[in-house]
Amino acid sequence: MCTPGNTYLFCSCTGINRRPKNTREMPVDYTWKLTKYLGQRERFLMGKILPPVTDLDNGITVEAILHQLNTSMTTFDFEYIPSERDCLNISIPHPTERIRYFSLIYQDGVWRKGQNDAFNAKNEIIAKGKIRKHHTN
Repeated sequence: MCTPGNTYLFCSCTGINRRPKNTREMPVDYTWKLTKYLGQRERFLMGKILPPVTDLDNGITVEAILHQLNTSMTTFDFEYIPSERDCLNISIPHPTERIRYFSLIYQDGVWRKGQNDAFNAKNEIIAKGKIRKHHTN
């Protein structure tokens, strides 16, 4: 679980010199991508995706991030108002798996675990970047 007083800031800045104040580097690069749902694709695609996890270590869990997103805590380093079916994908490289990740979707006014259909949804990237640990007093 997250340490009290700590939250996670989803930074859209990619340069090292642009790190926001009151943040610390995470021991590994946790990346995120926020997408807007545009509708269904016209063609049908099939495939297999890796199953999501619920804990990416260092306090980056589905439960912790959902709590942060569904409260008034600052989460992104830019102004953002979620729209129905927006998705947030959080991932990390893993030594024995290609990647570890989980996805969250905004539905009915709250963030919850899940995502749009990975093969048939048409999405647009809103922003992406790295996660920083943000210390609040």
